[in-house]
Amino acid sequence: MEDMERYHIGLDIGTSSIGWAVIGDDFKIKRKKGKNLIGTRLFKEGNTAAERRGFRTQRRRLNRRKWRLKLLEEIFDPYMAEVDEYFFARLKESNLSPKDSNKKYLGSLLFPDVSDSNFYDKYPTIYHLRRDLMEKDKKFDLREIYLAIHHIVKYRGNFLEKVPAKNYKNSGASIGFLLEEVNDLYGNIIGNEDVAILDNDKFEDVEKIILNDEIRNIDKQKNVGRLLVKDKKEKNIVTAFSKAIFGYKFNLEDLLLIESDEKNKLTFNDENIDDIFNELSHSLNDNQMDLLTKTREIYFKFKLNMIVPTGYTLSESMIEKYEMHKAHLKMYKEFINTLNAKDRKILKNAYSDYINNEKAKAANAQENFYKTVKKTIKENDSDTAKKIIGSIDEGNFMPKQRTGENGVIPHQLHQIELDRIIENQAKYYPWLVEENPVEKK
Repeated sequence: MEDMERYHIGLDIGTSSIGWAVIGDDFKIKRKKGKNLIGTRLFKEGNTAAERRGFRTQRRRLNRRKWRLKLLEEIFDPYMAEVDEYFFARLKESNLSPKDSNKKYLGSLLFPDVSDSNFYDKYPTIYHLRRDLMEKDKKFDLREIYLAIHHIVKYRGNFLEKVPAKNYKNSGASIGFLLEEVNDLYGNIIGNEDVAILDNDKFEDVEKIILNDEIRNIDKQKNVGRLLVKDKKEKNIVTAFSKAIFGYKFNLEDLLLIESDEKNKLTFNDENIDDIFNELSHSLNDNQMDLLTKTREIYFKFKLNMIVPTGYTLSESMIEKYEMHKAHLKMYKEFINTLNAKDRKILKNAYSDYINNEKAKAANAQENFYKTVKKTIKENDSDTAKKIIGSIDEGNFMPKQRTGENGVIPHQLHQIELDRIIENQAKYYPWLVEENPVEKK
């Protein structure tokens, strides 16, 4: 026991290494068997469960979707058999190659009696069909009704709002209420409920700006940032808030009043935003997390108004996107033909990558496309080039119907169209309005 010597162990623990050292009371490195007792241990950095959780969530979502579509097919099956008994069988084989030995049905898969090409000429997108089913007073083919309802059930929208579909209005009526809640949360974070970070006298003006389709997004952000500033000392907070609700990168510490030298940038249109929210929930307090969530809800309102402007049905809005893309593509092709071979090739490839989401994740496809086009034609002084750049700056050049932003569409908009389709066709197919047997029980 008398030979025992006091020593101290120091550890520096990182995510992929541990540094260690042994020192005595004199703060000198100890030696053992001719070696200094100091070193590091390197190892592979641990992985979070975020990726596995994402796969699991995706798997469950797809399984629930398959279950819904199976139920829909069961409802239509006895009536479809009277019209086209092999319709569902052909649909199941629609994704098989013609060279596949298991493929039994060739040619027109949807409407062999009238040909699929005639159907697609009449309805270039599913939203054209949905609109006609809602508006035209005539008996539609049961197969067309199934395809429209299948699309609605498959992409049913989010369930963030609890308002019944019959009472739902796609407007900015709740934006002012959300702004009030944001102000209350700032008061809770500060610890003084009487303090208002945002100027509540300007909330009505802010609503109008958010919902105004004629103002560029960057101008909206600047105007809202200017209107909401109540005290110049809080300008950084308001700037972060205004950037957040319009989908621009914002400083998280400024938005949530976190005192830190770190400057973490975040944007609500990040494809991993749900995982980011999950990670932040472990480090933020309840008020800060609620503030971030409410701010994101206002962003959702802004994006939804861009996708489905007030007064439009979802199908009308999507058809307008289709027509705009069609017109822009015609202009784009004509403009490309006036350029030299090098620039022509760059712009052709850029459009191909944009449409097919190549060389980038889907969330970044539009951003990459816009950057390439602007960079290539920025020196061009033609009116067409200026028009293209102007549309890019407004964020509406060649819009696509299917994007990740569609996640902000509430299920009520789909439900409204479903109800109108059923109501319009019930006189020809009475079984469409039969009471749900499950609800009877």
